Amino acid sequence: MHSKNVNLEVVRDAVSGKDNLATQETVRDVPLSFSQEKRDYSWRSVVRGTVAVENLHSPKVPSHDPWAALGGER
Repeated sequence: MHSKNVNLEVVRDAVSGKDNLATQETVRDVPLSFSQEKRDYSWRSVVRGTVAVENLHSPKVPSHDPWAALGGER
């Protein structure tokens, strides 16, 4: 069954002086070089969180019970 709301992960740049250092994570994904021989990346601080949004794919019908077609109770 699909729920009416879903929680989606959000990964954003950390804001210096605003975000708690304990909640920050360092990732190495800032491109410094696109060279085929020596591709290089730098570090950046990110903060992870979740945001609840409405599930637009949630069915508008009651939940489906596959055992109902067989009759009787489970």
